[in-house]
Amino acid sequence: MPEPVAYALRFRGEAVPVDGRRLWSESRAPGSPFVRALGDAADASADGPAVPAGVEAVCRRELRLDEDGTFVCAGEIAFSPEDAVTFHASGALAESPAAGLRHGTAVCAVTGGRGRLAAASGSIASQLLLSADGTLVDHQLGLLFVEQPSAKEE
Repeated sequence: MPEPVAYALRFRGEAVPVDGRRLWSESRAPGSPFVRALGDAADASADGPAVPAGVEAVCRRELRLDEDGTFVCAGEIAFSPEDAVTFHASGALAESPAAGLRHGTAVCAVTGGRGRLAAASGSIASQLLLSADGTLVDHQLGLLFVEQPSAKEE
């Protein structure tokens, strides 16, 4: 039975133009454990895949920006070399009060994955900052439903 687990990560990287309104982005975040989404704080550690010590989570995605500031994107977040989720998203970017900086939000639907996250589902809330030089900072809060290994698999 899938167990809900959550994570919070801050990705930082670059978004580079591919052509016209398409961007390719690769960003990285220091590791963070998954935590159980239900239960009390004393029982917060999850058995799900965690980013191993010294390994960064990597988010790779392609974004298509429309003239009205909306965008769609699809990509993958690798929490380890073996464990990743795939996603698609839609959102919007707008000018911020800070010069040369756009900010936006996106809601990502988890569409699957690989490794221990092969059957993952769920959603990711993303708060984005995109600078004029292409620097991308993405604050993510994810809620994933992950199949837990059975006693036979452990």
